[in-house]
Amino acid sequence: MTPKSVVAAKQNFRFSHKQRVGWSEVDAHKVVLHAHFQKYFDAAEAEYWRTLSLPYDQTMAELGGQLCVKKFSLEYVAPARCDDLLDVRMRCARIGNSSIVLEGAVFLGDALLVTCEQILVFASPVSQLPMSVPTALRKVIEDFEAGLPVVHYKAGSWDELSDDALELRLEVFVEEQGIALESEVDLHDAHAMHVVAYNGLGQAVATGRLLSSDNDQAKIGRVAVKRSLRGTGLGSGVLRELQALALQRGDSMVKLHAQCTSRGFYEKMGYLAYGPVFEEDDLAHIKMSLSLLNSR
Repeated sequence: MTPKSVVAAKQNFRFSHKQRVGWSEVDAHKVVLHAHFQKYFDAAEAEYWRTLSLPYDQTMAELGGQLCVKKFSLEYVAPARCDDLLDVRMRCARIGNSSIVLEGAVFLGDALLVTCEQILVFASPVSQLPMSVPTALRKVIEDFEAGLPVVHYKAGSWDELSDDALELRLEVFVEEQGIALESEVDLHDAHAMHVVAYNGLGQAVATGRLLSSDNDQAKIGRVAVKRSLRGTGLGSGVLRELQALALQRGDSMVKLHAQCTSRGFYEKMGYLAYGPVFEEDDLAHIKMSLSLLNSR
């Protein structure tokens, strides 16, 4: 992969990751030390898997393999300097029988600074011998690079979705946040509509529920996203699905009790806070609402 070919194909990189250069990464002339570019590409690769909605450790465990680096090469074109905001791009160039080839490029604006080629081999974690790239993983990567969705949302009753929804909620609310089990699982689940987000491997990665309406005002709750995939749009996707269900039902407004640490997320989705902060399950919450009238 030559720098010229990367420039010509820059618009074909679907994935982009922003990286700010820090003081510890430059020399006395405030130029980035070469070794740090590998760190930038490593960080971009981690974000690439997150963008595919694949929790890496869980995914590799379920597929029965691991991705091992066979080759990592860099070609330097121009320097980066302290405080530059770099655009690190990455794509899957091809998938062989047991290998995955990732190509990357670092840009500062439109200027190309560094290119990268990385060859990963899917191998047995026990024998370290190569294995065929699983068909399901191959499809997820190919779908993403083709611009196809890699997540689908399923709405249904508690009977239909309880196994996946409850596993996520226990992981997030009980194990991570320390909420009591008896507080997390309640009688409302049986009468609520639920949404679960699934990635291309069929793993449940996010969930939420919609309670029965009261005077055309619905209540959303139990929105949970797998920890390693937060910030990738899964929470907002679940929220939009729940809002669409409320709208179809004829509700004019949705309300929720947001943890104060998540207030900014809901505000970005158009929710407005009202009333004082209060405690629920020993965590600070704020009431928030969103009018659906403009969505009709």
